[in-house]
Amino acid sequence: MNDAGIVEVTELTTYEVAPDGSSIRMNVVDVDGRKASIIVPMQNLQRLAFTIPKMVSEALQAAYGNPTLRLVHKVDLWKVERGEDGESVILTFATPDHFQMSFAVAEKELTSMAESVVEYEIEAFPGGLQFH
Repeated sequence: MNDAGIVEVTELTTYEVAPDGSSIRMNVVDVDGRKASIIVPMQNLQRLAFTIPKMVSEALQAAYGNPTLRLVHKVDLWKVERGEDGESVILTFATPDHFQMSFAVAEKELTSMAESVVEYEIEAFPGGLQFH
């Protein structure tokens, strides 16, 4: 750690969830090989979950000088469920490395998405999509 209180992380090692779910502890190694931990309360963890993809995209765009670059994940598994409110649908996507994210989508938006996929299929795959 330098004089400004900045820790330069070279490795994220493990994490631990508080027994009551109120926070997580991220264990890291700094540039000098010292172990350190960062404890993040749940309300900040939720903010961080939304901010990290934006930070990664901005870093990619800056690193490559390309404002169209973005963080993209391959979807390995997906699930559709009825939302608890009875009016939305929960779409859950999972990557091959088990990263998972869920989104609540209003039924009319889901219909619009389905129509967009059909329109895209016609334009991008004139012979139709091939399902296995």
